Amino acid sequence: MRDYNYLSSELCKLGISKKEADVYLVLLELGYCSVQKIAKKIESSRPTVYRILKNLKKKNLINTVQKGKRNYFIAGSPDALLNMLQIEKRRAEEQEREFLRIINILQDQYSFSSDENTIKTFADKEKRLALEKLANTQSTEIQVFSTYLDKNIEKAFSSIQKRLGSSLQIKRLHFFETKNKPEKHIENKLFKGNSTISNKNVVITDKVFLFEKNAIHIIKQKNTVKFFELMFDSFWKNL
Repeated sequence: MRDYNYLSSELCKLGISKKEADVYLVLLELGYCSVQKIAKKIESSRPTVYRILKNLKKKNLINTVQKGKRNYFIAGSPDALLNMLQIEKRRAEEQEREFLRIINILQDQYSFSSDENTIKTFADKEKRLALEKLANTQSTEIQVFSTYLDKNIEKAFSSIQKRLGSSLQIKRLHFFETKNKPEKHIENKLFKGNSTISNKNVVITDKVFLFEKNAIHIIKQKNTVKFFELMFDSFWKNL
């Protein structure tokens, strides 16, 4: 077999074992082969090769060709590796979301447990953690002040809606007419008066999320949250 050590190590980065990479490269080099021939090439036992071929088959990296009463194996198109890369990418993204969820839970305990008056600011890359906190809220009633609803907030709301379903109620006061079709799970009212928060996105759950251009502030202090809730209710009832 040619020296495929470099290619073999590259394939291993996609979650393929060293033996699986060796078998796949043998099949690329020789075309269709019997198990016996593959075992000889990679200097391994036939039971081991059968197990490796079974794994490669599951990953759509090889095909089986029947000739007479014997089965032969042939490498599938390397395009299948792209599918593996995409699967690994999705798995990594899901794992990252899960880590963010866990980090958020731990940060809530660390940042807020000792000081109820804490205002936590998330800037730059940390903004993702703030958005994850919003997306993972357990509040079924959410109030929103906004001019134009930030896309990241819309994405968080969609995530909450999928998780909480029909129990979720979102009320939004917006400050300009919009032609966008409102989301089914968001009840909108137009506020025509002047407000000091009309140029911001403010989301009220059990916390207050204050969205600015370069940062997201989270306020957990109960009296402050209650103040925002009362202010929102006052505006809402008078429209």
